[in-house]
Amino acid sequence: MKTDIPVLDLIDQCEFKVDNPFDLPSRLFPSLSTDFETEMFKSWLGLVFSGESLVSVFYNTIANKVLEDRYDGHYSHLDQETVDQLVTDLRSVAEDEERHRDIFIGIVNKLDVDIAGCNPDVQDPSKKEFQDLVNSSVKSFVMGKPVDDPTLLDQLTAISTMESYALATVVMFYRQTTDDKKRQILKSFVQDEARHIQFFHNFLRKANIPDTHKQSAQSRILDIIVANSRFELIPVIEQNSLNDETLKNAYDLDFHTNFSKIYQKNCWQFFNIVYPEYSQSSFDNRTINYKIADIDLNGRI
Repeated sequence: MKTDIPVLDLIDQCEFKVDNPFDLPSRLFPSLSTDFETEMFKSWLGLVFSGESLVSVFYNTIANKVLEDRYDGHYSHLDQETVDQLVTDLRSVAEDEERHRDIFIGIVNKLDVDIAGCNPDVQDPSKKEFQDLVNSSVKSFVMGKPVDDPTLLDQLTAISTMESYALATVVMFYRQTTDDKKRQILKSFVQDEARHIQFFHNFLRKANIPDTHKQSAQSRILDIIVANSRFELIPVIEQNSLNDETLKNAYDLDFHTNFSKIYQKNCWQFFNIVYPEYSQSSFDNRTINYKIADIDLNGRI
């Protein structure tokens, strides 16, 4: 069920500060500089806007491929009614993402500061130039990394990671905001993102994924999950010259502990659909108990 919360009206009634746009009660990274935290929020807002703009196009592209050739035959075993429902649901998710894009435009406009990566006139899902740019990039890259001819599993890995990261973030903002109106705004995101994850897990279950695709993708999937397993992990590492001990200290807050639990739960559910023979303890050991040297710094969403 789509949210009926009047989000854009609520945004108009709120004030947003760039150093703490969702009125959290305390800093997220007290061991790091306040300047970093402000820039981190700006970077996050730009990242989310860009992501919402991209998937508004990309999810419709997937829907088109399912209609055209059952996405390279991955869904050729399904009857037409089931395929039509998948396509309808994909287009519904794309509509949600375009609405999210509009919401973030409203938030950025209230901030009245330049946000890198937020260019609504260019990143417009209704414009053919942007559609062509997205469709070209997803044929060559997965999570910003060059991949020759990405498979459906590659693309669903990127989608699942993005959606899991988004859900963990908005749940934690929702739980901790001190502003009732912003809590309602964030609630609408929580409802949408939880529904999206359920849909894409179901979409994956219905696909026939070749064993060769599974074998070649396993290591890459784990790398991508690790690279996004904490809130803004890669910027924290790259911009603060941290070692393993200072990184642990930077994330020693309930916010980050609970963020990771939510993210980890959804990533495990995705991974387990593809690799049911892989134990959860092995998955946790690989995706939780890692060192900085184990992180692919090019794998950020």
